[in-house]
Amino acid sequence: MSARTAQRGTAGNLRPLIIFAVLCILALMVFVRLYYIQITSHEVLAQAATEQRSSGETTVQARRGTIYDRNGVILATSVQKVSIYIWTPEVSNPQMTAAVLADLLGGSISDWEPKVQPPPAGNSWVELEHQMEVADYQKYVDAQTALYSTGSKDFIAQLQQQYGSNFSSDFSSDFSSALTGIRIEKTYVREYPCGNTGAQIIGSLNSDGQAISGLELEYDSILKGTDGLVVDETSQGSLPLPNATSDVIQEKQDGEDIVVSIDIDVQAQVESELVKYAAAGNVDNGNIILINAENGEILAGASLPLLNRDYLSQEDLDKGALNLQAITLNYEPGSVLKAVTASAALDQGLITPDEQINVPAYRVINGATVHDWDGRSVAKTADLRWILSNSSNVGMTLVGERMSHQALYNALYNDGFCQSSNVDYPGEYDFSQQTTDFPVSSWRDIDAANRTFGQGVFVSTLQVASFYGAIANNGLRVQPHFLVSESSDPTPVSYPSYQVMKPDTAATMTDLLESVMTEGTGTPADLPGYQMAGKTGTAQVFENGSYDNDDTIGSMVGFFVGSDCKIVCMTSMKDPGKVGEGVAPKPLFASVMLYLAQRYQVQPSDVNAANSIALPLGE
Repeated sequence: MSARTAQRGTAGNLRPLIIFAVLCILALMVFVRLYYIQITSHEVLAQAATEQRSSGETTVQARRGTIYDRNGVILATSVQKVSIYIWTPEVSNPQMTAAVLADLLGGSISDWEPKVQPPPAGNSWVELEHQMEVADYQKYVDAQTALYSTGSKDFIAQLQQQYGSNFSSDFSSDFSSALTGIRIEKTYVREYPCGNTGAQIIGSLNSDGQAISGLELEYDSILKGTDGLVVDETSQGSLPLPNATSDVIQEKQDGEDIVVSIDIDVQAQVESELVKYAAAGNVDNGNIILINAENGEILAGASLPLLNRDYLSQEDLDKGALNLQAITLNYEPGSVLKAVTASAALDQGLITPDEQINVPAYRVINGATVHDWDGRSVAKTADLRWILSNSSNVGMTLVGERMSHQALYNALYNDGFCQSSNVDYPGEYDFSQQTTDFPVSSWRDIDAANRTFGQGVFVSTLQVASFYGAIANNGLRVQPHFLVSESSDPTPVSYPSYQVMKPDTAATMTDLLESVMTEGTGTPADLPGYQMAGKTGTAQVFENGSYDNDDTIGSMVGFFVGSDCKIVCMTSMKDPGKVGEGVAPKPLFASVMLYLAQRYQVQPSDVNAANSIALPLGE
């Protein structure tokens, strides 16, 4: 064997050893690298991966509770929406991002490219989609997921085929770079399925989702819930990743649902009638409220101007459109308060319905002259029925004089005046202030006399309605309210009640108030064929230290007699330049009561007369 042959044999024997050694070295390098990744740097790399995938702490908005009417109709509800934004300083490839958005959201690359470019000045946040429906957002997520699954190169080829090949050279970069800067915001949007009907009662939220009026504000602590806090794993585009996890820092607590007393169908009718009859009477300031005397539930209420959530002018805001002024507005009611004086005198046994009283044409008390609204010029011998039916100021002062000043004040206070009604609605006037500023100990005889017929004392339309509810409810007054129940406890909420007059007194007052409707100042508002009790009122407006004879507020209040329908209707309107007992509110009252008679199937005492009723009413 030659030397060359021997060398070849030796080299041939070494080659497998060399290859084996190289493989061992490579395996060792891989092992060392795996050890470094999995053991030595595991925590560091895991943290880096988490930081790449995590979006940080995110507030999870609580869902605001739903408001239902008494029949289960949704009045206010929260619907989740999705908005898509882009933070332009993070966009690394505007053309690629524009192409992705065009594919996912529609439109062309040229439409989207200007939106993802950093603006020369101003806000670098750009809203791409405003409050998308959740279903549409899910389509977006599904489309984005599908793009990931096809691979960026396939997608780029697809885009080049669809839009042309005039793209920048770095289009082969990772597809995920196209999603940098994209942010997703999930919010709940408040919706009112019944539109603006009942808006003053239901209330509103401002653009930041904060309650600003109505029951939304009154029950905000119940409705709003508590936001949660999580750390989500998402893509660089803030989109959900498959099998991603979320660390919950604080669980969200959705708001509670509530059921309120209003009937949205009755509410719609009341608003329509208020607008119609106010326009017919050239009245721009008026309100109306309906309350169930048996349980204090408020079925409907409205005041002018009505609230339009879609457009609220400064003028309407100044006029109180946000508020239900039947609750928040105070005024001197006039003759509707004569029933308080009469019921107190009857309850204390100071007068009987048939007692004859000499009622002069006028009286001078502490130098002030009291006269009747109709200018009566001769004295008359009359009973309490005539005094109420004809709304005699002079006669009522004589009835009131049988009580001390303190007893008259007590009657007003115990009947729900000169104090808050405790109704669950924001903005009620502090009626107690009037007695603080002008205590009963400082009353003169003329001050007490004025109060017997509704001057010199401030009330709300709701308070008057609630008092007449006590007459309709055997003398028992139930606290007026809106809330019926909460979702956490569907048991109806109970409210306090108290006896403001004896049942016999309530029955006598009902009989006397029927005469007001059949033979007195309330006849224009009476419904033929139906038994009704009611009272009219007109009060002069006190301005600049004196009463204005040409600017008055007219009122009308009443209820059905002998019926299961115990709803009290109360209206009050500014009645400029008109003379008489509650001229403007009468047709409104009559029309609403006719609607209630038909809706709640009130049986007339005279069917033929009831069938002959024709609109317009009360004129």
